[in-house]
Amino acid sequence: MPTHKPTPTSLRALNRDLANRPGRLLLLVGEDREVLAHAVAAAWGTQIDSAAERYVALGTSVVDPRQLINDAGVVADLDVLFWEPTYHLEIQTFLRGVARSRPVAFVWPGEIDGTTARYSEPGRRDFYEAELEDAIVLRARHGTFGDEPVYTMETVGA
Repeated sequence: MPTHKPTPTSLRALNRDLANRPGRLLLLVGEDREVLAHAVAAAWGTQIDSAAERYVALGTSVVDPRQLINDAGVVADLDVLFWEPTYHLEIQTFLRGVARSRPVAFVWPGEIDGTTARYSEPGRRDFYEAELEDAIVLRARHGTFGDEPVYTMETVGA
């Protein structure tokens, strides 16, 4: 799998590809995923929004999980979607619905192994495991190229 330096040009091209495929997921994973998230946000001219921070700010008034995802092009801290059992979410379906309206990168809080996305541990209330469909996974690699993070890009279940 080739390793890439996330140039603004390559990341903008990825944004255009996502715009042409509404509903396709873009998941950022790996040890340095937050650094990669900042590179994506800068290239796309957008901000990073924290679902968890919005949850705290809105308090108990959050009845619709879409309130936690605003118009940012990069969304981090998705953990709250797994913690709140009243949402009854199938996470992949929910994120795909958001991605139908615009290109968006989600900072995945768990692990992705091959085609399987996981969060938490079996037996826990917040455990999630599902096969990915029609997703692009940018896997941040430890280290940088100059001051930019490096990553691998995987297309899963397309």
